[in-house]
Amino acid sequence: RLPKMKNKNTPHSNKRKAKQASKKDDKETLLQEKALREQEEEDDFVSEDGSAAEDFDADGDEDGNDDYDVEEGSSDEEDENTEFLAKAADGLDLPSESDNSDGAGDSDSELEDYYNELGIELDDEEKDIKKQKQQKRLEAAREPSKESKAKQEILTQIMSNVEKTPNFKNVSRLIRITKAAFLKEAADDKKEQKATPESSILSGLKAAEFLKIFDFFVEKLPIIIIKMTGVKVSDFDKIDAKKGSKAGDLTIKGVYGALNSKSQLLLKTYIANYTKLLKYTLDDFDTKRKDSQSVDSTQLQKYFTQGVSVAQLCLPFKVYTKKLIGYLSKVVMLYSKVEPTTQLMGFNALLHLATYSIAITKAPEEDEEATPNVLLERCIKQMYSEFTKESRTGGGGMNILSSLRIAQNCFVEIMGLDLRASYQFGFQYIRQMCLHVRNTRHSVSQIGSQKKPKKEDGKKKQVDPLKTIYSWQ
Repeated sequence: RLPKMKNKNTPHSNKRKAKQASKKDDKETLLQEKALREQEEEDDFVSEDGSAAEDFDADGDEDGNDDYDVEEGSSDEEDENTEFLAKAADGLDLPSESDNSDGAGDSDSELEDYYNELGIELDDEEKDIKKQKQQKRLEAAREPSKESKAKQEILTQIMSNVEKTPNFKNVSRLIRITKAAFLKEAADDKKEQKATPESSILSGLKAAEFLKIFDFFVEKLPIIIIKMTGVKVSDFDKIDAKKGSKAGDLTIKGVYGALNSKSQLLLKTYIANYTKLLKYTLDDFDTKRKDSQSVDSTQLQKYFTQGVSVAQLCLPFKVYTKKLIGYLSKVVMLYSKVEPTTQLMGFNALLHLATYSIAITKAPEEDEEATPNVLLERCIKQMYSEFTKESRTGGGGMNILSSLRIAQNCFVEIMGLDLRASYQFGFQYIRQMCLHVRNTRHSVSQIGSQKKPKKEDGKKKQVDPLKTIYSWQ
């Protein structure tokens, strides 16, 4: 079936047509009215313009020439511009006079690169202006900011308070600041460092300020702590490190017995951070040596300016005494990398520490079960081990001959503090070395008697057994 067709002449279609016709009529009438209004406005404007021209000719010249003052017109324009800038400056993004970028945000360097691409060269005046701007930037960067100046004043005040009127709070705070300053890099390598008041004080300071804190920590703070805590230095003065000491010359209770818990904690805090900083410096020293960088032992030398006082603070704590003995032995035996002055200053601290450790041990007649001096044995073994390690790479050239002699003499002098313990140590190591040489020589003779096998492809060469003698420590 075909769909039913609707009749076009329906009542709905007639109404729609009538509405469309009425809309067209309304539009035409609106357009006509608009055209009439525009015509009337134009006629009014022309009539007003004509009357204004007649008034001007009547007041002005007879010829009707426009001979008005040019300067007055320019001043009116300037007034309009200033009024516009005064009202609309807040809404405009205009560059300031001190800003180095233009309105588009391009700096001088970016514009210069753009000029170079186009082959445009700057004039002499523009080059001079650029040099002046660069010089101002460098001067501004060199000058410390207000915040850094305030922090420098705070640190200076803390150090002066510790030096003039020391107390536990100020000294502990200075120790924490020193630790935060020189262990910051090591903490950043492992994990992010927590924000502390000490780290906030140190942020933004230069290397010179860090060195001031470090110098105060290693040069002045040990003496201040000894005076503040009341350590009996007079007992140490009775012992001569060159002549040596005997067991029982010192007692821990006699020297440190009068210290309260706060004083003991302060001693432990200082010596713990001292050994930690010394280890960090030695590790950095070894890293630079491996990377073939120039090494300066000036900072390492500063650790031992008050080496005797540090030894007196370290003596009651065996754990830190062992650590300090190991670090000092390493410094003395680095004859090819360390300056002779640093060697001697480190040995002075090591000699006093070893002498004091002998003096605090109980005498055999007082205690039959008295143990041998463990600290002295550790010192001798550590020096021997460090010397053999250094001999592999240090050599014995003429340029380091004086440092080599210093290391050897220091080792002999340490062994001379206790000949009995040194004899036992020397006999044990010499006997072990003889056994090692005999076994190696025996294996070499057996290899020589056998026929040499043909070299097989893909296999490594056999190491000469004689070389194992030199690798033994």
